[in-house]
Amino acid sequence: MEDIILEFVSGEIKPSPPVKEEIRKGEHLDLPRLAMKFNMRNFARLCEMIHEINKS
Repeated sequence: MEDIILEFVSGEIKPSPPVKEEIRKGEHLDLPRLAMKFNMRNFARLCEMIHEINKS
């Protein structure tokens, strides 16, 4: 999975609290979140990474 990540993420991937908009809307505040700098060109790769994480 690391090779997938290197294609579209710069910097580190780290746990994140809900953002203000999610808190305001009460959107699944109990679920974990990840934060990263994403280049927006590789959306399919992001989906692939999410799928791999969710399989765990």
